[in-house]
Amino acid sequence: MILCVPIFLTVLTLSGIAEVTGYIDDDKIANTLRTKILRLADDGKAARGKELLEQKDRKSCDISPAAQSLLVLSPEEIYSGCAGGVVVITSAWKSDDGEHWEVGDPATAWVLTPDGVMVTNYHVFEGAKKEEVFGVMTKSGGFHPVKEILAADPVNDVAVFKVSGAKGLQPLALAADESVGKRVSVISHPDGQFYSFTQGEISRYTIQRNAPETPPVKYMSITADYARGSSGGPVLNDRGAVVGMVCSTRTTYYGEKGLDPDDDVQMVVKYCIPAASIRNLLKSTLALPPAHADKSAPPPEKPVIPPATATAVEPSAPALPAPKAEPVPE
Repeated sequence: MILCVPIFLTVLTLSGIAEVTGYIDDDKIANTLRTKILRLADDGKAARGKELLEQKDRKSCDISPAAQSLLVLSPEEIYSGCAGGVVVITSAWKSDDGEHWEVGDPATAWVLTPDGVMVTNYHVFEGAKKEEVFGVMTKSGGFHPVKEILAADPVNDVAVFKVSGAKGLQPLALAADESVGKRVSVISHPDGQFYSFTQGEISRYTIQRNAPETPPVKYMSITADYARGSSGGPVLNDRGAVVGMVCSTRTTYYGEKGLDPDDDVQMVVKYCIPAASIRNLLKSTLALPPAHADKSAPPPEKPVIPPATATAVEPSAPALPAPKAEPVPE
Protein backbone atom coordinates (compact mmCIF):
# COMPACT_ATOMS: atom_id res chain seq x y z
CA MET A 1 0.00 0.00 0.00
CA ILE A 2 1.35 3.41 -0.94
CA LEU A 3 1.11 5.99 1.81
CA CYS A 4 2.28 9.20 0.20
CA VAL A 5 3.79 12.09 2.10
CA PRO A 6 3.48 15.19 -0.13
CA ILE A 7 6.76 17.00 -0.69
CA PHE A 8 5.03 20.25 -1.57
CA LEU A 9 3.69 21.30 1.82
CA THR A 10 1.72 24.44 2.55
CA VAL A 11 2.34 26.81 5.43
CA LEU A 12 0.21 29.69 6.66
CA THR A 13 1.73 33.13 6.60
CA LEU A 14 0.74 35.95 8.96
CA SER A 15 -1.76 37.09 6.34
CA GLY A 16 -3.37 33.65 6.34
CA ILE A 17 -2.40 32.96 2.70
CA ALA A 18 -0.95 29.51 1.99
CA GLU A 19 2.42 29.46 0.24
CA VAL A 20 4.04 26.57 -1.58
CA THR A 21 7.42 25.47 -0.24
CA GLY A 22 9.93 23.07 -1.73
CA TYR A 23 11.08 25.12 -4.72
CA ILE A 24 13.61 23.27 -6.88
CA ASP A 25 16.87 25.09 -7.58
CA ASP A 26 17.92 23.84 -11.02
CA ASP A 27 21.31 25.59 -10.92
CA LYS A 28 22.14 24.08 -7.54
CA ILE A 29 21.26 20.57 -8.73
CA ALA A 30 23.22 21.00 -11.98
CA ASN A 31 26.28 22.36 -10.20
CA THR A 32 26.22 19.64 -7.54
CA LEU A 33 25.85 16.95 -10.20
CA ARG A 34 28.74 18.40 -12.22
CA THR A 35 31.01 18.56 -9.17
CA LYS A 36 30.28 14.96 -8.21
CA ILE A 37 30.67 13.43 -11.68
CA LEU A 38 34.01 15.23 -12.16
CA ARG A 39 35.19 13.98 -8.78
CA LEU A 40 34.18 10.46 -9.81
CA ALA A 41 36.07 10.79 -13.10
CA ASP A 42 39.22 11.98 -11.33
CA ASP A 43 39.38 9.21 -8.73
CA GLY A 44 39.73 6.55 -11.43
CA LYS A 45 37.76 3.90 -9.53
CA ALA A 46 34.45 3.88 -11.44
CA ALA A 47 33.52 1.47 -14.22
CA ARG A 48 34.50 2.91 -17.61
CA GLY A 49 32.50 3.14 -20.81
CA LYS A 50 34.44 0.36 -22.52
CA GLU A 51 33.62 -2.04 -19.69
CA LEU A 52 29.95 -1.06 -19.59
CA LEU A 53 29.46 -1.50 -23.34
CA GLU A 54 30.99 -4.98 -23.13
CA GLN A 55 27.98 -5.86 -20.93
CA LYS A 56 25.33 -4.70 -23.42
CA ASP A 57 24.78 -8.25 -24.74
CA ARG A 58 23.35 -9.41 -21.40
CA LYS A 59 19.73 -10.22 -22.22
CA SER A 60 18.19 -10.66 -18.77
CA CYS A 61 18.75 -10.31 -15.05
CA ASP A 62 17.20 -11.97 -12.01
CA ILE A 63 15.27 -9.04 -10.55
CA SER A 64 11.78 -8.89 -9.03
CA PRO A 65 10.16 -5.44 -9.17
CA ALA A 66 7.95 -4.08 -6.43
CA ALA A 67 4.20 -4.65 -6.74
CA GLN A 68 1.90 -1.73 -7.41
CA SER A 69 -0.49 -0.35 -4.82
CA LEU A 70 -4.23 -1.01 -4.92
CA LEU A 71 -4.93 2.63 -4.07
CA VAL A 72 -5.77 5.15 -6.77
CA LEU A 73 -3.70 8.27 -6.06
CA SER A 74 -4.24 11.94 -6.71
CA PRO A 75 -1.72 13.76 -8.94
CA GLU A 76 -0.23 15.36 -5.81
CA GLU A 77 0.23 11.94 -4.20
CA ILE A 78 1.79 10.49 -7.35
CA TYR A 79 4.40 13.22 -7.45
CA SER A 80 5.18 13.35 -3.75
CA GLY A 81 5.25 9.56 -3.47
CA CYS A 82 7.24 8.77 -6.61
CA ALA A 83 9.67 11.68 -7.19
CA GLY A 84 12.08 10.14 -4.67
CA GLY A 85 12.37 7.09 -6.97
CA VAL A 86 13.52 9.21 -9.93
CA VAL A 87 17.21 10.07 -10.36
CA VAL A 88 19.38 12.23 -12.59
CA ILE A 89 22.02 10.41 -14.65
CA THR A 90 25.01 11.99 -16.36
CA SER A 91 28.53 11.15 -17.52
CA ALA A 92 32.00 12.60 -17.99
CA TRP A 93 34.67 11.80 -20.59
CA LYS A 94 38.13 12.98 -21.57
CA SER A 95 38.28 15.86 -24.05
CA ASP A 96 39.79 15.20 -27.48
CA ASP A 97 43.07 16.76 -26.38
CA GLY A 98 43.07 14.64 -23.21
CA GLU A 99 43.63 17.68 -21.04
CA HIS A 100 40.33 17.86 -19.15
CA TRP A 101 37.00 16.15 -18.50
CA GLU A 102 33.81 17.09 -20.32
CA VAL A 103 30.39 16.62 -18.70
CA GLY A 104 27.33 15.39 -20.60
CA ASP A 105 23.80 16.72 -20.46
CA PRO A 106 21.72 15.04 -17.73
CA ALA A 107 19.07 12.43 -18.50
CA THR A 108 16.57 10.55 -16.33
CA ALA A 109 16.50 7.11 -14.70
CA TRP A 110 14.37 5.46 -12.03
CA VAL A 111 14.90 3.08 -9.13
CA LEU A 112 13.82 -0.55 -9.49
CA THR A 113 15.18 -1.97 -6.19
CA PRO A 114 16.26 -0.37 -2.88
CA ASP A 115 19.86 -1.60 -3.31
CA GLY A 116 20.48 0.39 -6.48
CA VAL A 117 19.15 -1.46 -9.52
CA MET A 118 17.84 1.19 -11.91
CA VAL A 119 16.36 1.56 -15.40
CA THR A 120 16.92 4.06 -18.20
CA ASN A 121 17.12 4.13 -22.00
CA TYR A 122 19.89 2.15 -23.64
CA HIS A 123 20.75 5.19 -25.74
CA VAL A 124 21.98 6.92 -22.56
CA PHE A 125 24.94 4.47 -22.60
CA GLU A 126 25.15 3.86 -26.35
CA GLY A 127 28.32 5.20 -27.90
CA ALA A 128 30.06 5.70 -24.56
CA LYS A 129 33.71 6.60 -24.90
CA LYS A 130 36.40 4.24 -23.64
CA GLU A 131 37.15 6.20 -20.45
CA GLU A 132 33.66 7.65 -19.90
CA VAL A 133 32.15 7.30 -16.43
CA PHE A 134 28.49 7.47 -15.43
CA GLY A 135 26.81 8.43 -12.16
CA VAL A 136 23.35 9.10 -10.77
CA MET A 137 22.11 11.57 -8.17
CA THR A 138 18.97 11.10 -6.10
CA LYS A 139 16.53 13.83 -5.19
CA SER A 140 18.09 14.07 -1.75
CA GLY A 141 21.54 14.61 -3.25
CA GLY A 142 22.99 11.12 -2.81
CA PHE A 143 25.46 10.31 -5.60
CA HIS A 144 26.26 6.80 -6.85
CA PRO A 145 28.61 5.59 -9.61
CA VAL A 146 27.20 3.29 -12.28
CA LYS A 147 28.84 -0.06 -11.57
CA GLU A 148 27.42 -2.46 -14.13
CA ILE A 149 24.86 -2.98 -16.88
CA LEU A 150 22.83 -5.99 -15.78
CA ALA A 151 20.71 -6.37 -18.95
CA ALA A 152 20.13 -4.38 -22.10
CA ASP A 153 17.86 -4.32 -25.12
CA PRO A 154 19.37 -1.97 -27.72
CA VAL A 155 16.46 -2.52 -30.14
CA ASN A 156 13.77 -1.55 -27.64
CA ASP A 157 16.04 1.02 -25.96
CA VAL A 158 16.06 -0.36 -22.40
CA ALA A 159 18.99 -0.73 -19.99
CA VAL A 160 18.86 -2.17 -16.48
CA PHE A 161 21.93 -1.17 -14.48
CA LYS A 162 23.36 -1.25 -10.96
CA VAL A 163 24.99 1.56 -9.01
CA SER A 164 27.50 1.30 -6.16
CA GLY A 165 26.97 2.19 -2.52
CA ALA A 166 23.19 2.36 -2.57
CA LYS A 167 20.82 1.10 0.10
CA GLY A 168 17.34 2.06 1.21
CA LEU A 169 16.43 3.79 -2.04
CA GLN A 170 12.76 4.33 -2.90
CA PRO A 171 11.79 1.83 -5.65
CA LEU A 172 9.02 2.41 -8.15
CA ALA A 173 6.59 -0.43 -8.81
CA LEU A 174 6.39 -1.95 -12.30
CA ALA A 175 2.93 -2.70 -13.68
CA ALA A 176 1.49 -4.27 -16.81
CA ASP A 177 0.78 -2.27 -19.95
CA GLU A 178 -2.27 0.00 -19.64
CA SER A 179 -5.02 0.65 -22.20
CA VAL A 180 -5.35 3.53 -24.66
CA GLY A 181 -7.03 6.47 -22.95
CA LYS A 182 -5.54 5.69 -19.54
CA ARG A 183 -4.37 8.73 -17.58
CA VAL A 184 -0.60 8.78 -17.02
CA SER A 185 2.03 11.02 -15.42
CA VAL A 186 5.71 11.63 -16.18
CA ILE A 187 8.45 12.76 -13.78
CA SER A 188 11.61 13.74 -15.63
CA HIS A 189 14.28 16.40 -16.20
CA PRO A 190 13.45 18.18 -19.49
CA ASP A 191 16.32 20.45 -20.56
CA GLY A 192 17.68 20.64 -17.01
CA GLN A 193 14.33 21.53 -15.43
CA PHE A 194 14.66 18.89 -12.78
CA TYR A 195 11.74 16.91 -11.37
CA SER A 196 9.13 18.29 -13.74
CA PHE A 197 5.69 16.67 -13.48
CA THR A 198 3.38 16.41 -16.51
CA GLN A 199 0.19 14.52 -17.19
CA GLY A 200 -1.70 13.21 -20.20
CA GLU A 201 -3.19 10.05 -21.63
CA ILE A 202 -1.98 7.02 -23.55
CA SER A 203 -2.85 7.95 -27.13
CA ARG A 204 -2.00 4.70 -28.92
CA TYR A 205 0.34 1.72 -29.28
CA THR A 206 2.31 1.42 -32.51
CA ILE A 207 5.00 -0.60 -34.26
CA GLN A 208 7.74 1.44 -35.93
CA ARG A 209 10.71 0.44 -38.10
CA ASN A 210 13.79 2.61 -38.40
CA ALA A 211 14.79 0.80 -41.59
CA PRO A 212 13.43 -2.19 -43.57
CA GLU A 213 16.26 -4.44 -42.36
CA THR A 214 15.93 -3.53 -38.66
CA PRO A 215 13.61 -5.30 -36.18
CA PRO A 216 10.29 -3.56 -35.45
CA VAL A 217 9.99 -1.65 -32.20
CA LYS A 218 6.82 -1.44 -30.10
CA TYR A 219 6.03 2.00 -28.73
CA MET A 220 3.42 3.52 -26.46
CA SER A 221 2.52 7.11 -27.39
CA ILE A 222 1.36 9.53 -24.70
CA THR A 223 0.20 13.15 -24.57
CA ALA A 224 2.09 14.10 -21.39
CA ASP A 225 4.80 16.62 -22.25
CA TYR A 226 8.56 16.07 -22.06
CA ALA A 227 11.76 17.09 -23.87
CA ARG A 228 15.45 16.25 -24.13
CA GLY A 229 16.78 15.28 -20.73
CA SER A 230 13.58 13.31 -20.08
CA SER A 231 15.00 10.15 -21.69
CA GLY A 232 14.52 7.26 -19.27
CA GLY A 233 11.80 9.03 -17.27
CA PRO A 234 9.07 6.79 -15.79
CA VAL A 235 5.52 6.93 -17.15
CA LEU A 236 3.26 6.28 -14.15
CA ASN A 237 -0.32 5.07 -13.87
CA ASP A 238 -2.85 6.31 -11.31
CA ARG A 239 -1.39 3.96 -8.68
CA GLY A 240 2.12 5.37 -9.04
CA ALA A 241 3.45 2.30 -10.89
CA VAL A 242 5.61 2.40 -14.03
CA VAL A 243 3.71 1.47 -17.20
CA GLY A 244 6.29 2.81 -19.63
CA MET A 245 9.43 4.87 -20.07
CA VAL A 246 10.13 8.07 -21.99
CA CYS A 247 12.13 7.44 -25.16
CA SER A 248 11.88 9.97 -28.02
CA THR A 249 9.73 12.44 -29.95
CA ARG A 250 8.74 12.99 -33.57
CA THR A 251 7.67 16.41 -34.80
CA THR A 252 5.10 16.80 -37.57
CA TYR A 253 5.34 19.94 -39.70
CA TYR A 254 2.68 21.40 -42.03
CA GLY A 255 5.23 21.62 -44.84
CA GLU A 256 8.77 20.33 -45.21
CA LYS A 257 10.96 21.72 -42.46
CA GLY A 258 13.30 24.45 -43.67
CA LEU A 259 12.05 24.32 -47.26
CA ASP A 260 8.41 25.34 -47.32
CA PRO A 261 7.21 28.76 -46.13
CA ASP A 262 4.49 26.97 -44.16
CA ASP A 263 6.68 24.63 -42.13
CA ASP A 264 4.91 25.35 -38.85
CA VAL A 265 4.92 22.68 -36.17
CA GLN A 266 1.57 20.91 -36.06
CA MET A 267 2.16 18.13 -33.55
CA VAL A 268 4.85 16.48 -31.46
CA VAL A 269 4.33 12.74 -30.99
CA LYS A 270 5.79 11.37 -27.75
CA TYR A 271 7.15 7.82 -28.04
CA CYS A 272 7.63 5.72 -24.90
CA ILE A 273 8.83 2.19 -24.21
CA PRO A 274 5.89 0.06 -22.93
CA ALA A 275 6.23 -1.75 -19.62
CA ALA A 276 6.29 -5.16 -21.35
CA SER A 277 9.62 -4.35 -23.01
CA ILE A 278 11.10 -3.56 -19.60
CA ARG A 279 9.70 -6.68 -17.97
CA ASN A 280 11.19 -8.83 -20.75
CA LEU A 281 14.65 -8.13 -19.29
CA LEU A 282 13.67 -9.30 -15.79
CA LYS A 283 13.76 -13.08 -15.25
CA SER A 284 11.86 -13.09 -11.99
CA THR A 285 9.04 -10.76 -12.93
CA LEU A 286 5.81 -11.54 -11.15
CA ALA A 287 3.04 -13.11 -13.15
CA LEU A 288 0.59 -10.52 -14.46
CA PRO A 289 -2.85 -11.02 -15.98
CA PRO A 290 -2.72 -10.51 -19.76
CA ALA A 291 -3.44 -6.89 -20.61
CA HIS A 292 -4.51 -7.82 -24.14
CA ALA A 293 -5.64 -11.02 -25.81
CA ASP A 294 -2.98 -10.83 -28.55
CA LYS A 295 0.43 -10.11 -27.07
CA SER A 296 2.05 -9.81 -30.51
CA ALA A 297 -0.19 -6.92 -31.58
CA PRO A 298 -0.86 -3.44 -30.21
CA PRO A 299 -3.66 -3.38 -27.63
CA PRO A 300 -7.24 -2.66 -28.67
CA GLU A 301 -8.29 0.98 -28.64
CA LYS A 302 -11.32 0.21 -26.48
CA PRO A 303 -10.17 0.58 -22.84
CA VAL A 304 -10.41 -2.52 -20.68
CA ILE A 305 -12.04 -1.59 -17.37
CA PRO A 306 -11.07 -4.14 -14.68
CA PRO A 307 -13.27 -4.84 -11.68
CA ALA A 308 -12.69 -2.55 -8.72
CA THR A 309 -11.17 -5.43 -6.76
CA ALA A 310 -8.81 -6.57 -9.52
CA THR A 311 -5.07 -6.37 -8.92
CA ALA A 312 -2.23 -6.19 -11.41
CA VAL A 313 -0.12 -8.70 -9.51
CA GLU A 314 -0.48 -11.93 -7.61
CA PRO A 315 -1.75 -11.52 -4.02
CA SER A 316 1.55 -12.88 -2.70
CA ALA A 317 3.61 -10.15 -4.38
CA PRO A 318 5.75 -8.00 -2.09
CA ALA A 319 4.12 -4.71 -1.21
CA LEU A 320 5.74 -1.44 -2.24
CA PRO A 321 7.26 0.41 0.74
CA ALA A 322 5.75 3.74 1.66
CA PRO A 323 7.38 6.41 -0.56
CA LYS A 324 9.68 8.87 1.18
CA ALA A 325 9.46 12.57 0.44
CA GLU A 326 13.00 13.83 -0.08
CA PRO A 327 14.28 17.41 0.00
CA VAL A 328 16.07 19.15 -2.82
CA PRO A 329 19.88 18.63 -2.64
CA GLU A 330 21.76 21.21 -0.62
